[in-house]
Amino acid sequence: MGRVTLMKAIISLEDQNRDFIYCDTDSIVYKGKMPNVTIGKELTQWSIEQEDISINVVGQKTYQELLNDGTVITKCAGMPSTLKDLVPWLGLYDGLKIDCSKPHRDKDTWAINIEPTQFTVSTKAQPFRRSS
Repeated sequence: MGRVTLMKAIISLEDQNRDFIYCDTDSIVYKGKMPNVTIGKELTQWSIEQEDISINVVGQKTYQELLNDGTVITKCAGMPSTLKDLVPWLGLYDGLKIDCSKPHRDKDTWAINIEPTQFTVSTKAQPFRRSS
């Protein structure tokens, strides 16, 4: 039902080809006239998170919002929240590599060490890999 509700909202945009920018499972980014949806706090109703913002869409679940006060909100699936604040406006792109640290458990001693690594932004499907 969620997908049906989402598609009805997108179809209700005045010009879907021009006004529709991006959607996720529970949200729509659009420009132009408000879609035909009910705004409220009840189940099946929509809420307005932001208005009059700029957006940098890189791919699925990977985008940035630039708010009117200059705040940059980076949304990137899998990216640790500590890294999101390091990405400047329009600095998010497919293939971006950010140096970071990650805890790693030694398989022999079970000690947890913090090791340097890189987070790579990827909008491509990733196969599930089991650790050996």
